[in-house]
Amino acid sequence: MNFLAFFSRKSLLIWIGVCTCLFCIISCSSENEEELFPAPMVLEDISYLTNIEPILQNNCYGCHSMANSVNGGEHVLEGYTELKKFVDQEKLLGVIRYEDGFSQMPPFGMLSATQIETIEVWIEEGALDN
Repeated sequence: MNFLAFFSRKSLLIWIGVCTCLFCIISCSSENEEELFPAPMVLEDISYLTNIEPILQNNCYGCHSMANSVNGGEHVLEGYTELKKFVDQEKLLGVIRYEDGFSQMPPFGMLSATQIETIEVWIEEGALDN
């Protein structure tokens, strides 16, 4: 057996071993179970003030507040009483889900799945003013 051939094979095996060890150490060093598998968000006891109003402030009030209402104040969503009208008429979910027969709101892009689910759960829980 040639010395260079043996050295090359041995070097190759060492490098493969070193790279494999480094890969294992690097890939596992900063991860933990919570980061790899986050717990699903539990949506219950949704509060209008804490959960719903911030979604509306960030996505709807620019056009649908008392100060900035489009359509002459016809579609005001600011305040529980105003929003509840759209909930009771079953328009709110159709609009934010982009369902056929409803305007697609917000027009700049759909709310996130979590935001929509939060609103759905709030409505399922009775759309309380809490």
